[in-house]
Amino acid sequence: GLLPYAFYRNVGHISMAYHFVPLLGLLLVRVAEGHPERASRAERWATRAACVLQGLSYPYYGFFASALLVLAAALGSLRARSRAPLRSAALAVALLATSTAVCLAPSVLYWRARGPNPDLQYKTVADTDVYGLKIRQLVTPIPDHPLAAMREVASRVAKSQFPLENENASARLGTVASLGFLLLLG
Repeated sequence: GLLPYAFYRNVGHISMAYHFVPLLGLLLVRVAEGHPERASRAERWATRAACVLQGLSYPYYGFFASALLVLAAALGSLRARSRAPLRSAALAVALLATSTAVCLAPSVLYWRARGPNPDLQYKTVADTDVYGLKIRQLVTPIPDHPLAAMREVASRVAKSQFPLENENASARLGTVASLGFLLLLG
């Protein structure tokens, strides 16, 4: 949850630090297992607190946690033939949504009274191509790979001078994770 990529452009990405995602991941596993009630009392409170705190943080991870909780609840409910996963996921989504709404309320009130802040409209829709992560970058070997053949691949990719390279070029999965990613795609 504290990877250094959040500091790549100084504090511009500090909101992307994901301190609470590991606890949300634990909640997702418990819900998908079908028996979230088996979690200890401390674990239940920790994951609930993570939902609230994540909602008060950057909304990106809260949105995806909510979407995954819906899927985990359906899976867990089918596996256990119980409504407990549905109730647990509903509570977590409610906590995420409520705390996100509380966090965004001042901005919504400001926008309603004064309109959007024009100083914050410096990125265009086209910038998603500039800053977006590309699959090629995920599966390309690192430049100083221990195997010469992989270093050669990385060198050839670097020499091809793909456009729009920035911090996304440092996002490499590694050999095992790349194989797993490709397997999942297949």
